Amino acid sequence: MPKDMRKVAPVLLISALPFTNYIIFPLAYMFPRYLLCSHFYTLQQKSEFGLIALKQRLNHNRPVFRHLQSQLGFLKCHELHDAWSTVLGKLGSGLQPSPEEILRCKELFMKRAISLVLFKWKPCLYY
Repeated sequence: MPKDMRKVAPVLLISALPFTNYIIFPLAYMFPRYLLCSHFYTLQQKSEFGLIALKQRLNHNRPVFRHLQSQLGFLKCHELHDAWSTVLGKLGSGLQPSPEEILRCKELFMKRAISLVLFKWKPCLYY
């Protein structure tokens, strides 16, 4: 709800000024994705805007995945290298790793190993 209020607040504040509601409400009607929250969307707009948001998120998946694959070599001395390699291999081949396999690699994200890989430092020096 606070996020929705932040998105709608400019429209409400501008519409409180005299004679601006004749301008701001048609603009909000024309550009609901930018000026209104999802409570004001029709079912068609909800599905359309959801699809747009999904496409924007998917644009980043491949570069992040490729970067994680390229930095796998820096984790060779880590004890979870083989498990993380298996998870990345399954994801790369289109299979879905089991939750147990992913949870086994949770330690990589809790410690500094992955952050060191993302900044291209050798984590082997720190273990």
